Amino acid sequence: MIEVRLLGTVELVVDGEPTQIGSANQRALLAALAMDTETVVSTDRLTEVLWGDSPPSSATTTLQVYVSRLRKAVGPDRIITRAPGYVLTGVVTDVHRFEEFADRDGIAAISQALSLWRGEPFGELGDRAPFHGEALRLRHLRSLLEERRVAAMVETDPARAAAEARALVEAEPLTESRWILLARALAGSGRVAEAVRAMDDARRALVEIGLAPSAGLEDLEDRLLAGGSGPPAAVRPARGISLPALLEEPIGRAPDLERLDALLGVHRLVTVVGPGGVGKTSIAQAVGALAERRFADGVFWCDLSAVDCEDAVVPAMARALGSSVSGSIEETLMEYVRDRRALVVADNAEHVIGEVARAVGRLLTGAPGISILATSREPLRVASERVFRLEPLDPSSAAVDLFVARAAAAGAPVADDDLPAVRRIAGILDGLPLALEMAAARLAVMDPAALADRLADSLSVLAPGPRSGGSRHETLTAVVGWSVDLLAPAEQVALERTRRFAGTFSMDAAEAVAGGPPLGQEELAGILSGLADRSLLTPVREPHGPWFRMLAPVRWALGPGRPEEMESTDLRHAEYYAGLAEQFGAGLVGPDEALCADRLETHIPDLRVAVMRSLDAGWTDPAVRICIALYPMVYHRLRADIGSWCEMVFERADGDGPPGLATVGALAALAALQRGDIARAVKLCEQARRVAATSPDATTYRIAEVEVDISSYTGDFEDLEERGQEMLAGARAAGDLEAELMALVSTTLLRAYSGELQAASGAVAEMRRLEPAVASPSVSAWIDYVTGELHLDLDPRRAEALLLQACETARNCGATFVEGVARLSLASVIARNGRPAAAMEVFGRTVRHWLDLGDWIHQWVTLRNLALLLGRMGRHASSLILLAGVETRERPSYGDEAARLERLRTELREALGETDYLRLTRQGEGLADRQLVDLALAEAGG
Repeated sequence: MIEVRLLGTVELVVDGEPTQIGSANQRALLAALAMDTETVVSTDRLTEVLWGDSPPSSATTTLQVYVSRLRKAVGPDRIITRAPGYVLTGVVTDVHRFEEFADRDGIAAISQALSLWRGEPFGELGDRAPFHGEALRLRHLRSLLEERRVAAMVETDPARAAAEARALVEAEPLTESRWILLARALAGSGRVAEAVRAMDDARRALVEIGLAPSAGLEDLEDRLLAGGSGPPAAVRPARGISLPALLEEPIGRAPDLERLDALLGVHRLVTVVGPGGVGKTSIAQAVGALAERRFADGVFWCDLSAVDCEDAVVPAMARALGSSVSGSIEETLMEYVRDRRALVVADNAEHVIGEVARAVGRLLTGAPGISILATSREPLRVASERVFRLEPLDPSSAAVDLFVARAAAAGAPVADDDLPAVRRIAGILDGLPLALEMAAARLAVMDPAALADRLADSLSVLAPGPRSGGSRHETLTAVVGWSVDLLAPAEQVALERTRRFAGTFSMDAAEAVAGGPPLGQEELAGILSGLADRSLLTPVREPHGPWFRMLAPVRWALGPGRPEEMESTDLRHAEYYAGLAEQFGAGLVGPDEALCADRLETHIPDLRVAVMRSLDAGWTDPAVRICIALYPMVYHRLRADIGSWCEMVFERADGDGPPGLATVGALAALAALQRGDIARAVKLCEQARRVAATSPDATTYRIAEVEVDISSYTGDFEDLEERGQEMLAGARAAGDLEAELMALVSTTLLRAYSGELQAASGAVAEMRRLEPAVASPSVSAWIDYVTGELHLDLDPRRAEALLLQACETARNCGATFVEGVARLSLASVIARNGRPAAAMEVFGRTVRHWLDLGDWIHQWVTLRNLALLLGRMGRHASSLILLAGVETRERPSYGDEAARLERLRTELREALGETDYLRLTRQGEGLADRQLVDLALAEAGG
């Protein structure tokens, strides 16, 4: 057996014997992998663990050496290489054992957990930043276990409990719960006077640091002085249960409060419905407080969460209103409230909803002065009920405000620089208040950016520690589980299947993916509507029919799911979305391309997970079909996210896949090219050609299309001509008119740049002849762009008009590639026509355009042209810094551009002098990508 010990100095134990594992970095690597066994730990995280923010240039190689050495110690099959890092598998850790014991009841289990503690977590490695959060969590858990152990001991051995509680207090004198344990133990062993003194000492310690003792501490002190020591008895007001005090108005809920208050002024029964964790209870408290002015006999609070059967509903309402709970309770209650004017807030009604509905109906008919405000996961369905659906907070505004407030309350204020990360968190958590509050609490152990990254991978970071127990509202898992337990078997099957959707889904999608035995398609619509009524699905308003979605925190809280159900559902999901991609992908070039792109955009989350699940399950065919169908999204719309899927599919298939894999390789190369990695793009094209040689398909001419683009960026015009002709021939053979036109675009540009204007003009005429048959705004924008390029020197005014038209056409249809290159040419021609200020504005928009798209290959071209304009405007320092920085990037210059840049360098050297020229050159060469872009935006006013 292999065990890794982290609760103290990091140790590797093989069959009970400690094993030497070398340097501190080797131990740090082992600890980082062991913190997340059976989970991929990225190379970036491991690099941070080993070297912090200053990794050596050899970090990648050195990490591989460390992993190799560690494999020798733990066994070669226990550290698996899996992108983007490594997985430690088949080992146990003392942390796992510690948490297992901690999750059990009883002094023996707690003592076993505490006995595993050998010192500070991670030993001498604990001062490394990546281990801080986990060490803090483990120390906090140990502290809770120590208290649990003493609390259990109070009942069986109060004298010993008093001694151990005293030690706990001395270790943490400002932890109020430890003082309370000490006082209870002392009182339980007959030392009441000492217990009272302990309470007095606790009060003094807290007051010294400006804290007021809690109600719990004061209550225990009162009972000790009165001669008791047990837990406080439940308090039951003689005349009903008043509305709980509202500590603060719910953040971001002002419009909801106003609408609910208005509804209560008109309707006697209002039910607040929404998913678990959306904040129904807190808004009911706030609305109840607002409504008090309208009810002469007051507002009463009936918490139904503790009601465990329908027979207890009426007694709970009677207690809340202050009526007798003896004899004929319901008749007594009705007599008691008959002439009263009051509001009853019935909170958490869903688990006994049938009896609540009956009781509420009788109250409304038998007591005309009584109004009801209920909260539930689903409506009561009582006559005259007005349902108010409480939605999650807006992730861009109110959800951010709530997160910031809760983080500040937890002692982890959010800085302005962290707000983008907080907005990411709010979006990932769908604005669900309970999830946001749980996430904000995690800022005690990690910064917002790290938390956002962890949540993007998995919401498991929100999971509570062992024994965090308490109210069912305390965790999302408990909140959602409460609703699921109430579902019928068919509803649970439907929920299990629909949770596999990543985004919004239609009834058609639900029938294809979630239908099938034991669910009949004719009943599925009703079941989904029922799940929406219970707030487990969220209805989405769409013009083309009813759609649904499941909030991400709800999906996570449902747990891992049943493997046998997941696999069959995932296969149906992958096949459905492959078909959908092909359906709308066929229209991505043509008159309806903007509409088809919008429809596909709705499905991007599910298309992505369909690809990823297919790869994980070995179903290469659906993944390849999706990638090929979305080719125009990557090429014409520069969708880097889809391009990254294609890279993964091509790499994972490893040359062995269905027809079309070579085209996916071309897409992978295109994605690499767009982010500026020309060398990788070339390598991927070579791999794609090898695949095409053994598994050809009808669209392998797309490889030539990407190679044409590579050649245009490297200046290899001879290769561009050859590949352009290859693409042209392949497109014509396949009858692909769009690809034929794009091949003509590339070869025509080559003719123009080579001075063959007559041949280029003839090609433009051919493109104009073919254009109506394609009827594609994207292709039309490309033809306008090429025509504008031909007129740059012949008729600059005509060129400007054509380029502007290309920009507008492309922007309207979402063709971001041609929009960007056309705008760049437009900026250059405006500058050459003597309007530098106008050119600067266009340059700023172009730089921002490429930045938003993550397209660095075109960004470098843009920044070079901007450097030329800055030089002509006399802004020499900025021109040189920008030029020097861009020229360290991979994208080379050539031809007329190279000549213009050489003249610019000469002019800048003369204008600045040799000393400043060298200094500013070094400054530019040291700037990172984003620093260069920020400089460009500052100069262009963008």
